[in-house]
Amino acid sequence: VMALYGAPGYSLFTVLPKSPVRGLWFANSRLFAVGGDSLYQVLENGVVSELGRLYTNSDPVSMADNGSQLCIVDGPYGYIFTFNTNEFKLLDDGGWRGSSRVSYQDGYFIFNEPDTGVFYISSLGDGSKVDSLDFASAEGNPDNLVGHLSDHRELWMFGESSVEVFFNSGNP
Repeated sequence: VMALYGAPGYSLFTVLPKSPVRGLWFANSRLFAVGGDSLYQVLENGVVSELGRLYTNSDPVSMADNGSQLCIVDGPYGYIFTFNTNEFKLLDDGGWRGSSRVSYQDGYFIFNEPDTGVFYISSLGDGSKVDSLDFASAEGNPDNLVGHLSDHRELWMFGESSVEVFFNSGNP
């Protein structure tokens, strides 16, 4: 059972030029939004500026930041936005495998390879580089990963019917 209730007193803040809104992220005192096939910055006064274009225009995106970069994934594609240069680029490094989710922990962006039990990481401190050898798999139960979450320096890997917890031991 579900009900939607109005919220008197709220007013419209802004409207993105493209819809649907696929994701929001706040980092470095900036609000980022993905609407349709575009990445936007939303200013405090509601003004919206486009920062880059994505190759897809539907389904939710996942976002994470490392303090200097914002990483956006939407399945087959990944993108990096660099805060201090406003550069927006496609993750097309040879190690990119696609991902439905991105997390951040201990200097690394973490991705799950779609339709597998494999997860992989970016280079330390630089989300634009992905080494094809920096991967592991959730092996406690042989199911596909459907998502992951970094919490209290633990990496929770959610499979179709299992959950495994990893941590960064520093051991390659």
